[in-house]
Amino acid sequence: MTLLSASNIVKEVRDGERKARILDGVSLELAAGERVALVGPSGSGKSTLLHVLGALDGDYTGEVRLAGTPLEGLSDRARSRLRGRDVGFVFQAYNLVSRATVAENIALPSRFNGTQLAPEAVREVIERVGLSGKADRRPHQLSGGERQRVAIARALVQKPKVVLCDEPTGNLDAETGGKILQLFDALTGAGVALLIATHDRAIADSSRRELKLKDGKLS
Repeated sequence: MTLLSASNIVKEVRDGERKARILDGVSLELAAGERVALVGPSGSGKSTLLHVLGALDGDYTGEVRLAGTPLEGLSDRARSRLRGRDVGFVFQAYNLVSRATVAENIALPSRFNGTQLAPEAVREVIERVGLSGKADRRPHQLSGGERQRVAIARALVQKPKVVLCDEPTGNLDAETGGKILQLFDALTGAGVALLIATHDRAIADSSRRELKLKDGKLS
């Protein structure tokens, strides 16, 4: 079953007096239980594409369908609800709140989405990513790999259908990166669709497919 699709996505930004085309007719499909690597040189538009696909950026032309729902024409509030329900994001920089505990960081999306997470749901996802006993720690008390697992747990706590990752192992050593890959395998085994922008060949080589983005075009 296709969970994410894009058709002829064009994204332009103004560069002085002219417009620069960041995405140039990008089309793709992502199925349930599939892990796909998105590769390409820095500045090729990978992060921009993830933002468009995840309903974070609505300034484009073309069509995106997320879990069967077209994004075009949705209000900001409707986009927010859709993201909260169906999409998880994992970023290289973790994007954790330094003063919040692990548990508070994981529960943070529910505050913005207007939903109420049961404490049991937070505890369950903490255990799932291998952080048992660290719910009350703050980011500065964690290793890089642990912080990335908090970011992944935060993406998973709402049980999304699609997870979009931007260089999730870029700050990690090989051993920790391998553990993150094992977690990704467990997610796809449960039917989650993953699209991972990466320079990590271990991720690209072990993914079902590899999509290459260069000069705004996908191949």
